[in-house]
Amino acid sequence: MQDFPSHKPFSRIRLLVRFVIGGALLADTLAAQDAQSGVGPRDDIRRIREPAGKWRVGFGYAHFLNVPARFHGLGGNPAALPLPPGGTPGFGEYDDGYVRADISGDTTLTSNWGYSNDSQFDPANGGSLALSVTQGIAGGGSSHTTENAPGFELFALREMGRVEFNQTVLPWGFSSRLHYARFDVEDSGSVPLNARRITDRFAFNGVIPPLAPYNGNFTGPGALISTAASRTESIVPGGSTSRGMRQLEVDLVSSSFGAWIEIPFSDRCSLELEGGISLAIADGSYAHQSEVTGPGGVLGTTSDQDDRTSLLPGFHLGLAATYGLTERWDFLLSGRYQYLDDFAIRAGSSAAELSFSHSFVLTAGVRFRF
Repeated sequence: MQDFPSHKPFSRIRLLVRFVIGGALLADTLAAQDAQSGVGPRDDIRRIREPAGKWRVGFGYAHFLNVPARFHGLGGNPAALPLPPGGTPGFGEYDDGYVRADISGDTTLTSNWGYSNDSQFDPANGGSLALSVTQGIAGGGSSHTTENAPGFELFALREMGRVEFNQTVLPWGFSSRLHYARFDVEDSGSVPLNARRITDRFAFNGVIPPLAPYNGNFTGPGALISTAASRTESIVPGGSTSRGMRQLEVDLVSSSFGAWIEIPFSDRCSLELEGGISLAIADGSYAHQSEVTGPGGVLGTTSDQDDRTSLLPGFHLGLAATYGLTERWDFLLSGRYQYLDDFAIRAGSSAAELSFSHSFVLTAGVRFRF
């Protein structure tokens, strides 16, 4: 099974910080331009902003980043082998030949057999013929990192008090948010699978077989071969292939509650730090279909689908840059690290999984004070 692609969370964090701080610097530049253009003196801005109230509510576009989807158990349940148990008389079909009943009705010897290559014949000890068949083993894996997870969120903050640090007044309070995101992941293509190689060896008991390729028939006549075989099995890495499509659709609704503190840069611009707990409801469906092929052609096909709803607890840490547009309206850019438990759905022998262990949410929105 393939592993997750290598993640670089620290690189993502640096990108997140640059995104938010860049917004803060832009907002600060706009504030300076406002002051120079005569929008209002510093004291006037303070007078306008301070009576706006303790509540700050708003909405915005919110985009999930770096949420890998992993599919495993691909290949399905292989079809039953049309072979008798090893060491017992019987007939079977193989990738490189066959052993079938003939007109005589004898279950210990038959002339109705065939093989493809001279290398299958071993003249030692009276001669024997090796016939093999490959069976796919479910267990292939594929991974896909989706950047297409649009959504939106509503948020509310309540100022609870103010602390003074280094001659700067820092408002603080509690925050909550409600977030919706849609994940739609499609994955297709070929996935290598391990294979089980089963080889049965049939004795000729001194009979010299015809040269390959040879195909006996039901009525004969032809060289006789024993129907009892000695069996060996081996695992062949990458000996079969699964081709198909996988589709995972998940609706995610999450709520968060935490605390925040504001670090003002000017009367209009500030940074806000926040953190807290999260709880999400994930409702998803998973469908897959695949065809497993090996040296002998198609080994089996499988398809299945299922859906599931799960609760995903977690936590978040965030940073926001805000710019005061008017007395009551703010514009903000924010980013947060959003951890949630993984979400998994099993459909038959295969499973799909969304991993939120390295996920981030970027938000652009507006906020109203009252």
